[in-house]
Amino acid sequence: STDPTTSVRAELHSLSISNPTETLQGIKDFMRIEDSFSEVLQSNQYCSDINWKNLLATEAADRVAQTTLKPSIQTARVPVFELTCNLLYDFEPNELLHFVAYAHLVRDLQHGVDITFTRRLRKGYFYQRAINCISPPTSTSTTNQIKAYCQLVLSSDYPNVELQALTILLDNELWVDAIHVMKQVFSQISPPLQCALFHRALIHFSKGDVLQTHLHQIWELLPDTFNVLDFVSVLKTIKTQEEDDVYVPERRLSVNELTPYILQLLSQTHPHNKQKESEEIAQNQFQ
Repeated sequence: STDPTTSVRAELHSLSISNPTETLQGIKDFMRIEDSFSEVLQSNQYCSDINWKNLLATEAADRVAQTTLKPSIQTARVPVFELTCNLLYDFEPNELLHFVAYAHLVRDLQHGVDITFTRRLRKGYFYQRAINCISPPTSTSTTNQIKAYCQLVLSSDYPNVELQALTILLDNELWVDAIHVMKQVFSQISPPLQCALFHRALIHFSKGDVLQTHLHQIWELLPDTFNVLDFVSVLKTIKTQEEDDVYVPERRLSVNELTPYILQLLSQTHPHNKQKESEEIAQNQFQ
């Protein structure tokens, strides 16, 4: 038989297209979010009399109002989590990560009181659901959308998410944010992955004509296993790209400017070449 909720789900999606901000506000009203998900998340509290199990379900969530989504209106079964992610991504990207984190908080807190929640979910579960339902950044994406997407990636359970997030920021020339992400994750990742991030950053910053501006900040993250041979490999890659693209940077780093960095590499305590491992990590990052 035909699923009786299909027309309702279709209508809600239609409303999210014709009146997206009102639909998003309706969802917030139903979830009793007075201001923002970030503020509610900080309070570590949630509304316990809402059927969160169905709201966070992967299929059709239950008991959400058909039009305004307010509890006083007649309700019907509609999916909510993915729809909310899409609306936040489009209109309030700064809130997207907070909403997904809030969903995890609710799910874990409900797990302790609701026997219908049979197991705790892995940390990245809702983050991966959010990634799967929104579009990856494109040339038309806003800066906040790109940053929100990268934060979801970093919070997911995918392999080598640090390199994936960094690459997205570098491809979109968000240089300061790229350095911030490197600082955020560097102490938590393996030496080969550190080298992969460092290698990737040097090449992209050079191609973007901003290496001379940010090299000092990047160099603060110099991995112990990154040596002078790795640096020479980076310089060769940069030179090859310039020749292939018939591209000349506005300002190359001079030998005098590079000398202090080369001398530091020569004095490294453990000059082991991790270039091969770094390249393997870069090649194996998820698409």
